[in-house]
Formats: sequence, C-alpha cells, structure tokens
Amino acid sequence: MNDNANRINPFPGIRSFEFEESNLFFGREKQIKEVVKRLKDARFLALLGASGSGKSSLIKAGLIPEIFKDEGKENWRLILFRPGNDPISNFAQAIHQTFKFDIIKDENILIEKDVFNQLSASEKGLVSLINNYNKKDFKKTLIIIDQFEELFRFEVKEKTESAFEKAKQFVDLFLFAVKQSDVPIYITLTMRSDFLGDCTKFQGLPEAINDGDYLIPRMTKEEIKQAIVGPVEAFNDKISASLVDRLLNEIGKDQDLLPILQHSLMRTWDYWQKSSIYSQEINTTHYEAIGCMSKALSIHAEEIYSSLDNNGKIIAEKLLKILTDLGTDNRSTRRPTPLNEICLLANAKEDDIIEVIDQFRSPGRAFLTPSYYIKITTSSVIDISHESIMRVWERLSDWVDEETKSAQLYKRLSKSAELYQDGKTSLWIPPDLDLTLKWKEQGSPNFFRVKKYDPFFDRAMTFLEYSRKEYTLDVNRKEVKQKKELKRARRYTIFLGSASLISIFFLVISLKFKFDSDVSVKNAKIEEQRAKIESAEAAKQNKVAVVQKKIAEQQQQIAEQQKFLTEEQKKYAITQQQIALEQKQNALMQKQNAVEQQKIAEQQTVIAEQQTKEALEQKKNAVEQKQIADKERIKAEESEQNTKRLRLLAIARSMSIQAYEINKTIKDDLPSLLALQAYKFNQNNNGSENDPDIFKALSQTAGKNIIYREHKDVVRRVTYDHSGKFVASCSDDGKVIIREIQNPTGIQILKTNTKDQISLRCLAFNKNGSSIVAGSSNGSVFIWDLESKKENPVIISVHNGLVIDLCFDATDNLIATAGSDGKVKTISLKNSNSVSTIVTFEKTKVNAVRINSENKLVCGSENGKIQIFDLNKETSDPIQLSSGGKAINALGFSSDGKILAAGYSSGIVRCFDLTNSGNKFSDLIGHTSGINNICFNKNNQTLASCSFDGTIRIWNYKKSKENPIILSGHDTWVYGISFSPDGYSLASCSADKSVQLWVISSAKLADGICKKTTRQLTKEEWNKYIGLDINYEKTCPENP
Repeated sequence: MNDNANRINPFPGIRSFEFEESNLFFGREKQIKEVVKRLKDARFLALLGASGSGKSSLIKAGLIPEIFKDEGKENWRLILFRPGNDPISNFAQAIHQTFKFDIIKDENILIEKDVFNQLSASEKGLVSLINNYNKKDFKKTLIIIDQFEELFRFEVKEKTESAFEKAKQFVDLFLFAVKQSDVPIYITLTMRSDFLGDCTKFQGLPEAINDGDYLIPRMTKEEIKQAIVGPVEAFNDKISASLVDRLLNEIGKDQDLLPILQHSLMRTWDYWQKSSIYSQEINTTHYEAIGCMSKALSIHAEEIYSSLDNNGKIIAEKLLKILTDLGTDNRSTRRPTPLNEICLLANAKEDDIIEVIDQFRSPGRAFLTPSYYIKITTSSVIDISHESIMRVWERLSDWVDEETKSAQLYKRLSKSAELYQDGKTSLWIPPDLDLTLKWKEQGSPNFFRVKKYDPFFDRAMTFLEYSRKEYTLDVNRKEVKQKKELKRARRYTIFLGSASLISIFFLVISLKFKFDSDVSVKNAKIEEQRAKIESAEAAKQNKVAVVQKKIAEQQQQIAEQQKFLTEEQKKYAITQQQIALEQKQNALMQKQNAVEQQKIAEQQTVIAEQQTKEALEQKKNAVEQKQIADKERIKAEESEQNTKRLRLLAIARSMSIQAYEINKTIKDDLPSLLALQAYKFNQNNNGSENDPDIFKALSQTAGKNIIYREHKDVVRRVTYDHSGKFVASCSDDGKVIIREIQNPTGIQILKTNTKDQISLRCLAFNKNGSSIVAGSSNGSVFIWDLESKKENPVIISVHNGLVIDLCFDATDNLIATAGSDGKVKTISLKNSNSVSTIVTFEKTKVNAVRINSENKLVCGSENGKIQIFDLNKETSDPIQLSSGGKAINALGFSSDGKILAAGYSSGIVRCFDLTNSGNKFSDLIGHTSGINNICFNKNNQTLASCSFDGTIRIWNYKKSKENPIILSGHDTWVYGISFSPDGYSLASCSADKSVQLWVISSAKLADGICKKTTRQLTKEEWNKYIGLDINYEKTCPENP
C-alpha cells in the first residue's frame, strides 16, 4: 500500500462530480450511454430524478465527457448555468463567459448587456446569437440548464405577471432552439421529478419533456458496489468486503442516500488517511469513527459550526436560513442568493460573511458553492451544494422551522398594524407584545430580510414600538397610583391610631355618663317611693274625713249647739282633702319624671355601650395595623439579609473567576486561597453545591486528574466496580484493562483470545465484582470470571452485528444487550447462558439498554423510539415514551429507578418521571453535538453526560435552569463516563485513547487546599479581591 500522506481523496463528498473527476465516476456506465443517445436523437434531454439521485453528476462527469470523447472537445461549445433568481440574466452571463470575441458591427467588443438584450428581444434571440458565433467558428453548442426547478421558485417568489412573462420568455428561447434545425443547438436540463407538475404552466414544455425525458433509474446493488469500490481501486488501494456489504445494507432501497454515501466515504477516506492505524485496507473501524452514514454529515456540519466564534455562529444561522426556502407546499428547496443581497438580509459585513462561507466551502467540506478555489465577489451567487444537506443536518432543519415561525409572527404583527391603522383593533399587550419584542431583539429583523413576507416593515415596527411605549406608560401610571395608595394607607394608619386615642377618651366620658345615669335612676326610685307613702297617707286621711262627716250629720239633729263646731271641723276636713289631692297629684308627677329619667338613663347606657364597642374595634384595628407593620419590618430585615447573602454569592463567583485567571500566571498560594474563600462564602450563604465557577476555580488550583494511556486505540466505555477500588475500560484495540486506583502497578489486562482482532464497544461489572462482561463489534458477548482468574473468557454469540450496549439486572442473573441488528436480547446466566429476544426494531439500530431496580427494561433506538418492558411479567405490552423522533444514543436510570434520562443525537438530555406516566420532567440543553453516554450519581441530585462535542457536563437535573459543571480535558469525542460509588469522582474515556479520573466534589477539592498552602490572605489582598466592608477572617485557621 502507498504512503497515506498527501493522498488525493477520490470521493467528492456532498457536492456533485465535476468534469475533471469523470475517471472516478463509477456505476453509471449504462445510463451514460442511454442519455448520450437520447440527446443526440432529439437534441433535447430532460434528466429527471429525486433529490440526491445524482442528476448533476451524471451530466458533468458522465454525459459531457462522453460526448467530448466521441466527437472531440474542440467541436463543441459548452454553456452550463442555473436559472437562479434571474434566468435570462444568468443565461446571458453564461453565454458571455463562453464567447468572448467580437460579433457586433463596427467591431465593438461583445458585452453581457448586449447578449441580454438580444435574448430578451424575441424567442429567436438564442438561435440568432449562436448563429452569429458560428459564422466565424462553426461548432455544435451544448447548453446545460442545471437545477431547472429554480425557475418555478423565481416565478412564485416575484408573484407578478411580469415575473411569469420573464420565465415564459426564458422557456420559449430554448424550446424554439429545439424546434429549429438550421443551427446545431443541444439542450439538456436537470430537474427534480416532484416539480413535473409545475411544467404545465408553460405551453410546449410538457410536450418537449415527453419527447426527451430520461427518468434516472435506480442503481442496482452491483452498480452501487462499483461506485464504492471503483474510486478506491483507481488509486490502487483496498476497501474491506465487510464494509462494502455494510454500506450496501444501510443504503438498502433508499437511493436518496447516495449523496450521503459519497460524503461518508469521503470522511472515511480522510480518517483512514490521517489515522495512526496503518492497516492494509479501509475497514469498518474507520467508517464508524466518522459516525456512519446516519450521522457523518450532521457531525461534519456541527464540527464546522462549533469551530466558529459567537459572531460567526450568528452569521451562519442567518446565512443558511437565507439560502433555504420552504414553499407553501412544504418542499424544501435551495435559494441561490448574491452576496450583496445576503449582506442586506443578514445585516452583516461582507468580510464577516465571506469568512463564514469559506469555512463551509473549504476543501473536503463543499457544503456551499461556489468552489473554494473561485474568489467570491459582491455579485457572487452563494448556494447550498446539495438538497440532502437540508434533510440530514438537524440544526439546519430546525433553523428552517424557526424561520417559518418567525415569518408567521411577523405577518401577524403586520396584519395587526394594518387593522390598527384602520381603527379595527387595539395595540398589543403581553403576552403577544413580550413574544414579539423578544423576536425583534433576538432576530434583529430588517426590511430586506422580511419584505418577502410583507413589505410594510416600517409600519409594523412603528406599531410594535408604539404598543411597547403605551404599555410601559400604562405600567408606570399604575406604579404611581400604587405609590399614592401606599402613602394614603400610611396616613390612614396614623389617623386610625389617633382615632383610637380619641375613642378611649370618649369611652371614659361615656362611662362617667353611665355612672351619673345610674345615680339619677336611683334618686328617681327614692322619690317614687316617697310619693307612694304620701299618697297612702292622703287616702287614709280622706277615709277619716268621710267618717267624721257622717258622725257630724247624725249629731246635727241631736245637738244643734255643736253645729258651729261641726261646720268648722267640716271645713278643716275639706281643706285636708284638698291637700291630700294636691299631694297625690304631685306624687303622680314625680313618678312620671322618674320614668322619664329612667328612659334617659337607659339611652345613655346604650350610647355608652356603642361607644365602648367602637373603641374596642378601633383598638383591634390599631393592634392589626401594628402586626402588619411588624410583618413588613420583618420582611424588610429578611430582604436586607437576602441582599447581603446574594452579594456574598456574587463576590464568591467573582473571586473564583479571578482565582482561575490568576492561577494561569502566578504560581503562589493566592489563587488557592481565593478559590477556598469563594467556596466558603458560597457554602455559608446557601449557594449551589455544583456552582460551575466555584468548581472550576477549585479544580484548577487543587485538582489533579489521573490520566491512563494504556490503550492503543479508541476507548469506548469505562466503569467503576461497586466497591469503587477498581476502574475498567474497553477499547477498539480488543482489550479490557482493570486498574486498582490506589495501586499504580495494579493493572490487569483481559483479552478476547480470538483469531482476529475485534473492537470491544461496551462494558459492565456485576454487583460483587466477580465478573465483567463486554460486547463486541462481531456480535459476541465476552464474560470473564475474575475470581477464578481464567485467561479465556466465555464467548456467547448474541447479535448479527455490533453489540452497542449491555447491562446486568439487579440480581446479576440476567444480561441485557442492544445491537445494530435492531434487537434487544437477554442472556440468562442461571439457565446455561441461554439467549432470548425481547423486541426487534425494523430497519434501525438499538443504541441503548438499561434495567432499573424494579426489573423494568428500557431501550432506545436510532429512529427515536423509547420502550419500557416489565421483565417480571412473561407477556406484557411495552410502554412507549414520546421522544420527539430524534435518535436515542444513551439511556440512564436514577438509583431509585424513578427518573429515566435519554440522550439524543441533537445534544439534548431529556428526563422522564416514571412515577408520573413517563411525562417529560425536564430538558438539559448545552451540548452542541450528539450524546454518547449518561450516568446518575447515587445522591439522586446530579447526572453526567458526555458528547461528540468533546465535553462532559454534570447537571442538577432537578434544577434544569442551573448551569452545569463542564469538564473539557479530552482532545476529542468523549464516549463513556461513570460515577464512583461514593459520588466524589468521575471516570471518562475518549477517542483520544485515554481514560481520566476526575474529582467532581467541590467539598473534596476544598479540603485539600489548606494542606498545600502556607499562609493566609493578607488584609490588602482581602480588601482588593473581597472588599473593605466585609469583615476579615482567616481562610485557613491552622496556617500562620
């Protein structure tokens, strides 16, 4: 085999093959002969096919070289172009580039404008123009119209009659050229077959297509094999038969994947070329390293995107949204756009945009056109190189969806502005106002970007800004009113307090009135008693007077001489009677007065009781107001304490950042002391245990990772045993290495002892550490008995393909496995290692399997399905969780088995609550590429995830809004992670062939700082980094 260095890659990747690469274009020989014959016979060829069927490659690397070879390149002129946003103008430019000599009278030099005018004059313009050229140099002319469907987008985009007329004029030019026979003009167009219906808009075009169409047939399995093997053998190199078979199986009947196949082969070749593994042929190891067909393109695009700075990422998002159209029929199409228009739409500088474009079109990438070797100018048309990029790159697909939603929001805003202008609706308020303001702030829309949706941009922005101002003004009015009401309430409280004092004063007066009333009632009763006595006496005297009168009348006849005496006595009696009557009348009057005095006294009693009641109410109100005041004072004190706490937490974060930066340049105790004091402030003020800034500073100053490099190839999985004393890893080098953590020389190497070297992909200890099991790339499971120390493992053939994941159940009697053959199987260790199939997924891989403490088995597949089986029941329907359709790469259970975490190819970690019907618990967003592994800490608070983006993130999954701790010590993709049983350490493994042990406990890191420092922070350092108003304290009390 030749030296790998500086080898040319024979696969073009996602772009189409070019004319110069015809020697590498294999598998289409039969189709090339057919299209050449059809073009020569009819002088018109419509090459039709689905997106990704290879239309452009068949023309550029097949038809054109074949015609030139048969009749000589010197006998042909070639005009190749795309309709783009201005078909006739682009046609004129292509002709001008092909013919640059004098054809005009008076020997003026031909310019592009003259060509455009001649083409625009009539349907005969093209024929007339070519005929004039042929008078000086007779040649056949071959016109290639690539991506003909762009014509329909141009007509729909402009939405005017003139746009349709221009499109019709363009079609008439080449239809007339085909009908005439005097000038030898051959027309070939390529078009996606799903746009055939749009051709009926143009008279004569359907008939021409019916006469000269060629629908690209499906490639046979042998032709696809030749397309894979041919370019490799052209360079005298080899590709393994197993890899070829695997590629053929993965393509299956879906030939839309041909561009993805070419890209995967290009990436595989690059990895093989750069790899330190000097094998004799390209094999599955190189292919799997680039992510296989399912992920290679997306991973490649993500690598480019991740390499950009923040501004570059923003420009990339805007650029790719501009270059992609989603029509009303939901068909994604490319939208070639000149650079000057992109600058206006993206509101960005030309140099910044070109820098991003260059990243996506550099050699070996070719996501954008024109080619990297063509200089970009202001008028250069930028385009996505192939439609498959829009389908496969998940981030771009999401961006297109976001742009659609943004357009809907803008159109609704513009319509509301129109209705408001007509007096038919009101200004916007939250939540619509908040959502739209957020859209404006984050999206930075401008007229040029949104005019294609609605041209009245200024009116819409004026309406939005006026809504914001009016709403803000209304909020301010309410705040002023609230402040006035608060002031009024304070005055009212003072008034109530004063009223309470006045009420108490009136209470005293009312009590005095009550006492006086009681005295009056008592006197009235005495007077009444006296009147009764005098009345009785008067009645008695009246009775005596009557008796005496009778005696006097009887004695009148007896004794005349006593007449005078009797009359005197009579007068006296009458006088006494009158006196008695007067006394009786006086007694009645006194009684009436006494009754009236009693009524007055009772009324005064009622008034006094009412005043007493009011005084008590006022007293109660005064007490309540005092309680409210006390509560407000307590709240104010708590707020002051919380403000102080938050300030100390902010100081702690600032100190940790400074400690991290200072440690880069100063080799002193200062960074360590600052990091420890920041940790103490954070701990004493209820800060987050997993604060990433605190951890970063402690790890930088006190932490020291243990790094193992015994493996010779990619390390796929790593795991602690359940005692925490040993850590094991498996690798593509076919070895399992077990290390005794506290003994540097305590290393045990386990080998498969198979004839051929195979890759080990997954690994697990049983509970007591007596056995370790590994899954391999050939579908076998290897079980080593660590107690017997036998060198040869037990080998069990399980899957027809890779063993991607495996695990023990809670009893250690069952091993569950997941395979690339789409099956989940179990191995019964109690039943002679018998193998059973749990479930089979059609046409997809199973990437993850886990069993929780309740014997529930969960598995996740490439097509985004998550299913849960109850192993306690012999037959039961699985529970299926909603996963959003993204590929599942990893699964993990919390130690109590209640929370399930799933890692997606998009980089999201999603948590499900199995106690709540498997509803989504939270989404953990931060990784920029696919998740490879997930594990939970036994504290049931944190979980860790690792990714193709080369980082490890430790999350508090119960508080998903908290920032995670990020570990980034590996050089490339991180494949596996495992928490130690005590939760203080984390092991990780990577494609950089290393295993690393991390201390992830801030408390553990802080404990060791005082032992390695010899002093305290000085007061000057305290005042500089912490503050004069924070009381000085010793960071390490035992230090001098």
